[in-house]
Amino acid sequence: MRYNEIADMPGYAKATITKMAKKSFISGTGKVKDENGLPADLDLSLDMVRMFVTNDKAGLYRK
Repeated sequence: MRYNEIADMPGYAKATITKMAKKSFISGTGKVKDENGLPADLDLSLDMVRMFVTNDKAGLYRK
């Protein structure tokens, strides 16, 4: 499974991926946006999403 839009991701991941997109840590190709202006072409695997959430819980994305 690949996730392009934040709305399609598991509930536990939405806040982390939104935070990363708003801080421009991830951006997809930058060509497609969702209704909130966030990337809708992220192409993230479940493993990637889980790693991002783990890193966020460890405090790596505070800025």
